[in-house]
Amino acid sequence: MTRGSSTSLPRGRQTRARAAAWALAIVAAVLALAGCGSSTDSAPTNGPSTIVFQWLPSANGSDSVWLMAEDGRDRRGLLAGEAPADPIHPDWSHDGAQIAFEGEGSAGYDLWVANADGGEARRVLEASSGCAAKTCYLAYPAWSRDDGSIAYVRFSEADDGATTGTIEVLDVESGESRVVWAPPAKTLPNYPRWSPDDTSLVFEQIRYPSPVPELGQGLGSAISILEVGDAGDELATPRVLTTWDTWGTYPDWSPDGETIVFTTYDLGEYQGTDEPSNLFTIRPDGTDLTQLTRYLPGGKRATQPTWTPDGKRILFTLVGQSPEFDSPRQAAFVDADGSNLVVLPGAA
Repeated sequence: MTRGSSTSLPRGRQTRARAAAWALAIVAAVLALAGCGSSTDSAPTNGPSTIVFQWLPSANGSDSVWLMAEDGRDRRGLLAGEAPADPIHPDWSHDGAQIAFEGEGSAGYDLWVANADGGEARRVLEASSGCAAKTCYLAYPAWSRDDGSIAYVRFSEADDGATTGTIEVLDVESGESRVVWAPPAKTLPNYPRWSPDDTSLVFEQIRYPSPVPELGQGLGSAISILEVGDAGDELATPRVLTTWDTWGTYPDWSPDGETIVFTTYDLGEYQGTDEPSNLFTIRPDGTDLTQLTRYLPGGKRATQPTWTPDGKRILFTLVGQSPEFDSPRQAAFVDADGSNLVVLPGAA
């Protein structure tokens, strides 16, 4: 089985999101539709549900942030007026008022925030701030449950292509950021998501054979949990939940904090693989690993999962059988036990 061809990083093109009523983030590769997101206890429960997603509407277009109804209809753009180029990885604040995302800046990808009801985006953190490398990228923003902080990954690329990644937390009010984990050499973090009590982050870490990472050439990836202390505390060591050969990725914490959902074989890292991508759940203590979907090698892929706010369903990206970057993708739901598949209409 093939894991994918080599391409330079410095980072993937996946996306995550968190919702107001509840949310889905739709990743866009070229002409693609994908799904993920996360839930919030403070989100409004009345009115129609809304999904925020990243979408590339045409082969010659650029990524943008969109909204749509829960049934996949009524698609509309979020950003108005001046906006950064290539906005990706949207994440909805838990009060439903704001959406964070990353977008191009003058020296890399910066963190931006826009009001959920539209309007111009505002930059909240520049990649050049605190960057000691040739180029820095700020990626995968994730609001804390109290909306006071945004976790993200900083990728720093040297002149020779050697890349490091740190998980950092931005204090929204003060604008100050701090490092909460710096992995060992040849290891990169991805997709941090907060626990419901804002004390820990679940994320993926992936190992490479070289400090210069190449897509599709990872040695293994694992779902891990990091306890996030206060500023000035000694940095904690992550606790690894899955074996590295599980290739776990895209974790998301259930609203009650009891279960973590994840998938296998990162969609951005392995666009062209025929390895199976399936949904799994696991307890935060590493027990009760359960497979939810059973797609076969070379077949459809279930990826980018997220919990709905009530914890009863999981929203995910269903990727078509073509092992290509532009293979058909749709947003889909399953119940928490993997039953009752529902696929939203429309594919790109």
